Amino acid sequence: MESEPRWNLTVGLWLIYTPVPSGFGDGVVGRGRYLTEALHRDVREGRAEGYDWKIEPDGSWSIAERLVVFAISENGDYPAWDTGARDDDGELPIFHTSRFNSLTRMGDALYEAIEWLRRGDREPDPIDLTPPRSHPAVSDGADAQLKSPPGAMSMKRE
Repeated sequence: MESEPRWNLTVGLWLIYTPVPSGFGDGVVGRGRYLTEALHRDVREGRAEGYDWKIEPDGSWSIAERLVVFAISENGDYPAWDTGARDDDGELPIFHTSRFNSLTRMGDALYEAIEWLRRGDREPDPIDLTPPRSHPAVSDGADAQLKSPPGAMSMKRE
């Protein structure tokens, strides 16, 4: 059975725009250009107002003006290429902006940016909510099924 081309999410959350011709709304040329223009407008307004936090922790006003948005998350976050800093291999550094309110460097190439996205939060959670291996709800390794803790209500009909 042949599969038809379709959109899919990268790392379960990110829609990366493809380089489809102008006129296709969800490509880097169409939707990406619209988001890039919105980013640049927001950056200019933020700079005029002195909102330096918009480019923290890893950006600058000049980097922000060179960014080209090429993806979006379901949460309103955007990865963008720094088009003014190509390396010897032709790779572009990639920055992450959360609703145009920060600039964090994701990596020096798409592979590094995908790994950054895959890892999720960069900072460890202050509270580890992962149950210890000895907890009854965690599989003992003999099977892949989760076990209910003692005293838990059963959803089975008797």
